[in-house]
Parts: sequence; structure tokens; C-alpha cells
Amino acid sequence: QSFNSMLCAMQFGVFLFFGGFIVVMTLFVLLCVPETKGMPIEEVEGLFAAHWLWGKVLADEGVQLQMAESSATKAAAAMETGSSAAAPAQAVAVAAASGVAVALQP
Repeated sequence: QSFNSMLCAMQFGVFLFFGGFIVVMTLFVLLCVPETKGMPIEEVEGLFAAHWLWGKVLADEGVQLQMAESSATKAAAAMETGSSAAAPAQAVAVAAASGVAVALQP
């Protein structure tokens, strides 16, 4: 629907408009998406951590992720020893807030 109105208003410029988006998307893929072909899944996170852009993003999230995993591990250990009934709920809440999937067994 929008293409027809843009074509009437911009004439051939609409093709340049959409072509510009293709150029921007191509540059994004070339500069910001590292090649992972033939790489084991275990090494992909390290590849993104070493990338000039995604390394900064993962470094910020890594601190929160490590804290959540640490809390979940402590709560799971407490649950196994039976020292605290509130620890598993706390671990799940912390893990859910940071996006970490945790499976605790009763």
C-alpha cells in the first residue's frame, strides 16, 4: 500500500530509497555479524565476545549473567543440603530476571 503512494510522490526515488536500505543492511551484516560456518557451538560465544561490537554488549551482560548463575548455584546447593526453603525461589527469581534458564529439582 505504501509503495504505490511513495512511487507517485517520489517517482524513481522510491527505488533509491529501498536500495539505500539494502546497502545499510548489507554493511551491517558485513561489519557486525561474524562468520560462524563450520565452528562448533561452544566456540561461538567466544567469537562474539572477541568481536569489536558484540564484545562490549556481552561484557555488560556477562556480569549480570555470572551473578545470576552464582545465585542459582548457591540456591541449588542449599536446596540439596536442605538448609533453606526460600533459596530455590530466590534463585529462580534472580535467574528469571536476568534471562537465565534454571532447572531445579525438588
